[in-house]
Amino acid sequence: MRAYLWVLFVALLCARPVAAIVTTPPVEKDGLRLALSVTQATFHPWTSPRVTWTLTNTGKDTLLIGQWSTSFEVAGKGAKKIPYPGESDYLRPDCPLLPGQHASFTRELSDMDGEWRLDPGTYAVWVVYEVTRESLVRPLLPMTPGTAPPAPPALDTGGRVWTGTLTSGKLTITIAPPNPLYRKIADIYQRTQYEGKQAERTRALLALPPAADAVLLQMLHDGNMMAAEALGVRGVREAVPELMVSAAADVQAIVALGRLGDPRATPAVVGQLPRFPREALHALAGLRDRNSVPAIQPYLKHADARTRAEAMAALQYIDGDPWSVRLLTAYLTPDQPNAYPEETKDPGTCLCDMGAVAVDTVWAAFLHADAKAQRLKLYGLLNCFLQDGVRTDEIIGWLLAREKVAEPYERLQMCLIFANQFRADVKAFLTRMANDPDPDVREAAQGILRDWKGKGV
Repeated sequence: MRAYLWVLFVALLCARPVAAIVTTPPVEKDGLRLALSVTQATFHPWTSPRVTWTLTNTGKDTLLIGQWSTSFEVAGKGAKKIPYPGESDYLRPDCPLLPGQHASFTRELSDMDGEWRLDPGTYAVWVVYEVTRESLVRPLLPMTPGTAPPAPPALDTGGRVWTGTLTSGKLTITIAPPNPLYRKIADIYQRTQYEGKQAERTRALLALPPAADAVLLQMLHDGNMMAAEALGVRGVREAVPELMVSAAADVQAIVALGRLGDPRATPAVVGQLPRFPREALHALAGLRDRNSVPAIQPYLKHADARTRAEAMAALQYIDGDPWSVRLLTAYLTPDQPNAYPEETKDPGTCLCDMGAVAVDTVWAAFLHADAKAQRLKLYGLLNCFLQDGVRTDEIIGWLLAREKVAEPYERLQMCLIFANQFRADVKAFLTRMANDPDPDVREAAQGILRDWKGKGV
């Protein structure tokens, strides 16, 4: 059967074979050694059995081997091989194996002839690696009785094509019975796989019974990353150690760690910043660990606008950290209105959302700002704090104290941000501004006072 019809994962390892839980004793013939292994002995409904076989060149010459020359054999009640339709293709061995080198191949229980289907139960599994001189001849035509097989053709890749038959030892594997909770979990993901179904999926995952956590943890342990999101949504912190290991290979584990908010995961998530910057920054926002601030800082200057925005948001959520506030204030960009995507937060919005913890730093930046554009941005932040009722008395007092040194554009900004501050000291200020020499300031103050009068203030 054609190679694209079956799932194959191949790893060529020069130093050592693939690590496994169960390995058969090796068998050897004519300079080629074969061993079979699996990474787990029990396979649950969410994992397909995958078997690894390792070929080792124990001779002195380079051998040519073929990953397609292996067939699976399974013995046990409930084992059935479904043949592929049509004739099988044949691919000549063309993978060079140097002396002492290992080649490991991992795939599900399928070969060029068909696929094994296993019911729940216990089975013996072995592989047969076979390359015959007849199979190397092209085209594959019936041999005339009594005719000696021709010599194997020379291959451009160099080396000697190994011919013969190697049968591995037998491994025992168990296929676990169906799990009703897994069926529920799988059904949830099946129903909500399309865009716009995230909220429905979250509600369904939270509605699962407590016993589902054990199933999800086992799924994660077996490498099924569908469980990572569910464990994060359900807040199962027992998953953190396993997710920290998985974070190096799967972005879903990083997202789940952010959801769980356990600072133990900070080193694992920080380690993935170079590979998955947006996702890792988003996760660090959920972890809220002050120790991550130095790692986040370089991403404030990242070339990608969305990555910069994620860095801003990560700093925002590290509440109460003065370094975070200072970094955000330093990266205000009033001269770059398109520095951040419209649907994401810029530094000013993050600072505003941080509230009281950011006020002192913003005011200090305001006092030291030289450029008009920078100061206008800071006026906007002060207005945001006032609208949210954050340290109102202090901010109004600071601004009123600047009346005599404020330039006309500042006095105008003060009028505008005081428009909804119905206080006697603010009214007195507006009354003075109603007679300001600058026409824009004077018009703004008079308009606000008229509006107050209409409201009975």
